Amino acid sequence: MICSIRTIFALLSLLSLATALPSDIQNRDVTWGKAKAKVYRHCVDKHAIALTFNDGPTKWTNTIVDALNKEKAKGTFFVNGHRGKDGCIYSDENVQRIKHVYESGHEIASHAWYALQSSPVTVYLTHLIAREHKDLTSLPKSNVKTQLTKLDTALEKILGVKPAFVRPPFDKYDDDVLDVIGKNAQDVVIHDFQVGNDNGGTASLSDEPSYKPKNALVASQETDEVFVKEVLVPLIKQSQANGYNFVTVADCLNKKPYVIKKKPEHPNVSQLHSSSNPLTSYRNFFPQEIVALLSDAILW
Repeated sequence: MICSIRTIFALLSLLSLATALPSDIQNRDVTWGKAKAKVYRHCVDKHAIALTFNDGPTKWTNTIVDALNKEKAKGTFFVNGHRGKDGCIYSDENVQRIKHVYESGHEIASHAWYALQSSPVTVYLTHLIAREHKDLTSLPKSNVKTQLTKLDTALEKILGVKPAFVRPPFDKYDDDVLDVIGKNAQDVVIHDFQVGNDNGGTASLSDEPSYKPKNALVASQETDEVFVKEVLVPLIKQSQANGYNFVTVADCLNKKPYVIKKKPEHPNVSQLHSSSNPLTSYRNFFPQEIVALLSDAILW
């Protein structure tokens, strides 16, 4: 939904502003393919573990990357464009986090643009201004496309890459979602094992299977503090001792990680985002959550 700041603040019954909508906020088009996306659930390489992290970037991103680097393990980060209190991917902090992942040799993949969190204020504002929610199967195909291309655009600006793989939120997809993802020249990656709790709850080594599979495509959450702080490193060490190698999703599937790989479009994109954001001057007057949500709706 595209509307002026005046309209949004009127809907929120907060204030009317006369700021005009920027002329360049429309998502750019992409080259569309034809076939439905393939769905991958298992690695093909023997003794390979593809450890994946959903819902970043977060305050734990750098901790995870540093742990992986220290243990000589690779990971794949399925990132969002906007995550409530974790903010927009264009923020200075999140740009640094994403670059740290990529420059350390880990893989960046797509988890769609907008991740709705459980804050009552966020939920209320999201429905009030008709924001897309997280489940792609409940959206029209045009909105699914927007969820993909907005994140693609951000990653091309920040890193110069467009991911080859998408993990739909909640692992939910249908024929329409597969059609849109396929036409965006991407494929779907789910998992055959999950550690931790996708709501940020507890995780422990007791969650691990007693059998030794030939390989594993493992899903975890960046937001699971217990997993990140207490389980991640022991899990890597224990698995390596059992003969497993930690690789990226692309390596475990013998596929290329990116559809596009080039120089970043805007190396200083976070500064560009801040300077072009008409809500910047209002940050001192409204709660951060409101400003972030409205900024996301207007600019990206």
